[in-house]
Amino acid sequence: MNKDTFYRMIAIGDEIINESENFHLKVKEQMTNYSEYIVERINELSENGKPNLTFINSFKKDYLIFWNESVNKEAEIFWRKLEDEKIEVERKEPLKYALLKNRFQNVHQGMDARKNWNAIIEFGYINKRFTNNEIIKLEKIIDKDENDRLELLKKCFKTKKIPSTKYLRFGDSVAYFNNCELFNKYFKGEEVVELMKIWRDHK
Repeated sequence: MNKDTFYRMIAIGDEIINESENFHLKVKEQMTNYSEYIVERINELSENGKPNLTFINSFKKDYLIFWNESVNKEAEIFWRKLEDEKIEVERKEPLKYALLKNRFQNVHQGMDARKNWNAIIEFGYINKRFTNNEIIKLEKIIDKDENDRLELLKKCFKTKKIPSTKYLRFGDSVAYFNNCELFNKYFKGEEVVELMKIWRDHK
């Protein structure tokens, strides 16, 4: 990928982030600052206006981490625009990993999928990349992730303790339920307080 193509890719990403209503202003500023930093560094490292492709590939790899690991409508828009503009970049997407392993790689991707699934489906780009059966399977994986975490929280609430082998899973599940606003769906207010006490006391 040459410099101009990379800069165009960055510009596409900045435009999507800045137009989105789903990112906090601070996140938008951080992303914009990071984009400006990349451009400045590549320009500094260029010799006679010709940047070393090794530097471009290195920055490109780092830049794409966000877009490769995000499960949201913004990521779908980003990759769709790259395709429309014939900017060829390999996508390492979490949904393919989920289909292969029958689970998400980490809690962050699971939370993203749980919160953003309807918007992703509505945008429609997913239909070009996955079959109907694969999309149904992904929905089942999302449901299973939520239900498995719910069962762990319920079990710990009932026993008033967290198994040592499940401590990290418990913490991830608390983050998942909090981030996806699921506590009120399954627990009363006093039960949530009790869960937090169990977690705090275990520490």
